[in-house]
Amino acid sequence: LLLQRLIATLHELGFILVGEGVKRIDDLAELSDLGVALVQSFLLAKPMTHDTLLEYARQNAHSRASFAPLPGWPEPRATRHDPPPAGLTWRERAQRVRDGETHLADVPTTDADVNVGSFFEGILHGSFDGVVVCDRVTGEYLEVSDSFCLLTGFTRAELLGHTSVELGMVESSGVRRAAEQAGVDQASGVFNNTIRRADGQHRHVEFSHQYLIGDFVLVVIRDVTSLEVQRQELQRQATHDHLTGVLNRRGFVDVARDLLAEVGDGSVFLAVADVNRLKELNDELGHETGDEALRRVGLTLVTSAPAGSAIGRLGGDEFALIAPGSPAEGERFAARLTAELDGVTVGPVGHEQPLTMSIGLASGPGKARTVDALVAEADAQMYERKRASADGD
Repeated sequence: LLLQRLIATLHELGFILVGEGVKRIDDLAELSDLGVALVQSFLLAKPMTHDTLLEYARQNAHSRASFAPLPGWPEPRATRHDPPPAGLTWRERAQRVRDGETHLADVPTTDADVNVGSFFEGILHGSFDGVVVCDRVTGEYLEVSDSFCLLTGFTRAELLGHTSVELGMVESSGVRRAAEQAGVDQASGVFNNTIRRADGQHRHVEFSHQYLIGDFVLVVIRDVTSLEVQRQELQRQATHDHLTGVLNRRGFVDVARDLLAEVGDGSVFLAVADVNRLKELNDELGHETGDEALRRVGLTLVTSAPAGSAIGRLGGDEFALIAPGSPAEGERFAARLTAELDGVTVGPVGHEQPLTMSIGLASGPGKARTVDALVAEADAQMYERKRASADGD
């Protein structure tokens, strides 16, 4: 009873218990009743389960007298299989595996009813994906499927004996990078690339290759253009403002961080521009007028932006622009933006209202500033100018 309590306590504490010195079947049964899952003795190399021990003992009974089978010795759970039969057809193997002989699932078949050459040709030309066989050394097309011809726009006569580089489908540098990524001795790989069709259109493709005996390469290629377009659109929606088309706050912050890292010791400036009286425009002339004001400001920022800049809508009526440049260049940009909006009005005919902005600036070495710090500094200056202007709100 004391031993049982001790074993139970050790189990609760997370210990793994191993029974040592097992020599008799009675010892094994007693340990099992006590909850000891692993056993070992001087005959065994490492802890093992009861069933494994029994099988080990049975196999070594001829040389280990202490493990000679005893009356009532339980049968091990492991099942011995006869050597796999030779010459099974596909149908025979499938039926026998279905009937429970699962060890036959990986046994090679020999199906006299199947012509291997015709079978391969059927797969090659009936596949939805493009399938080609290339020379591993030269890259020349040795066989191509009908679907590959449809994908590329080239005929079999135009493809066979030529390479994708010769036909202008891919750039040689792209092929080299893919090969380097795969490794010279790698047996297979999966890659993405863009190919140029015979008619000049570009298609996004995903392809895999497998090296075959005899310096051949089997390539399976799939057109993923629609998936790539959807991916790019989802990415654009995640990083861009749907109303103005400029970056949203998340997209702007990501691009601005990259710009700061790229500039390093160089100077950058960040401008925050706030649309004046947007709330009044929405309340008095409707949200369509407010949306028109935001779209017009976004467009003006894009057309006025210096090279290498990023533009985003931070939220509501606030926009931001970041660009490489000195504080003086930032001031010139602010003046240019104000001039671009001078005289611009929004609203229905007879109720037009002027479109104005309040602008704040911040600048400094790229590596010494953060996006949040620049936005906060420019924001503070913008609100100060806004309060000083009778046009602000």
